[in-house]
Amino acid sequence: MVLDVLEQNKNTPWNYKQVSAKLNIHNTEDREIILEILKDEVKKNVLKEVSQGKFQVRELKTFVEGVVDMTNDGSAFIVTDDEDETDIYVAPRKLRNALNGDRVKVYVYAKSKGTRKEGEVIEILHRNKMEFTGIVKLSDRFAFFIPDDRKMMHDIFIPISDLNGAKNGIKAIAEITDWPPQAKNPVGRIKHVLGTQGENDTEMTAILAEYGFPLSFPKEVEQESEEISDAITTDEIARRRDFREVLTFTIDPFDAKDFDDALSFQYLPNGNYEVGIHIADVAHYIQPDSALDKEALERGTWFIWLTG
Repeated sequence: MVLDVLEQNKNTPWNYKQVSAKLNIHNTEDREIILEILKDEVKKNVLKEVSQGKFQVRELKTFVEGVVDMTNDGSAFIVTDDEDETDIYVAPRKLRNALNGDRVKVYVYAKSKGTRKEGEVIEILHRNKMEFTGIVKLSDRFAFFIPDDRKMMHDIFIPISDLNGAKNGIKAIAEITDWPPQAKNPVGRIKHVLGTQGENDTEMTAILAEYGFPLSFPKEVEQESEEISDAITTDEIARRRDFREVLTFTIDPFDAKDFDDALSFQYLPNGNYEVGIHIADVAHYIQPDSALDKEALERGTWFIWLTG
C-alpha cells in the first residue's frame, strides 16, 4: 500500500507524514511504522531517499502486470504480456493471496547481475477462478473444503451454515465468497453437491465442473429432447435396411449413457458368416439449427478439447 501511494502520485517525493495522511493514518505510533516501512524499502533498493525524509520509487518501470503461474511448492512465476520479458519469480509469502491464473500487478525488485528477476504481488487485478471441485472435511463447528486443483494451495473454510447439505467426505463444488486481508484461508460456501468420491458419475461431473462447463442443460434443450418421438414411421423404415429379424445386440455396457453401437450375426446361404457393425443414426433425431443441435455442437467441441 505504501508503494502504491508513491506510484499513484506521479512518483513525487513524499515524507512519511504525507504517505500516512494518504492512507488515513493519523496517530503517532502508526505513522512511525510507516516511516520504518519506507526506510526498509530504501534498504531493499525499492525506494530511494532523494532528500532528508523524502522518499521516491526508484524506477516506475519496475511495476508490471502479468498472470500467475503457480508451482507445486507454493511459489509462482508471473508471466507478463511482453513475450521478450522473462518470467518474474514470486515467493509464497509475497503472493498476497493471488491464485493460479489470476491477473496481478507486481513490483519487480532491482535485479543483481546474474540473478533471476524477483518481485511481489501488490494488487490482484482479476480473479481467474472462484469455484473449485473437491472434498468436504467436516467437524462439529466448521468445515474445510480441500480442492482437487493441485495449484490451489489453500483449503477453503466453509461455515456450517453454508454446507448446503454436504456431508463429510462428499465431493462438491465450492465457491470462494470472501478472503479477509489477514486470513490464511479464503471463506466459501458449498454451491453444488456432486456425490460420493470415486463413483464414475461423480468424477465425470467433477471434471466438467473443474473446467467450468455447465452441469445442466438449458430448459429449451430439455423440452426439445422430451418432445422427440420414439416411433419410427413406415416411410423411414422403407429408406433403410431392416435388421430386426437378424440377431443384433448392443455392445455398450449396462451403465452406458447411450446405446449406439451394435453387432449383428447371421449364417448366409452360401455357407459364409456375416458380421455387421452398426452405429446409431443419432442425427436422425436432431433437426438442423434446433436447440438440441446447437447444444450438441457446443458440447462436442468440449469433448474434443478434453480428450485431444
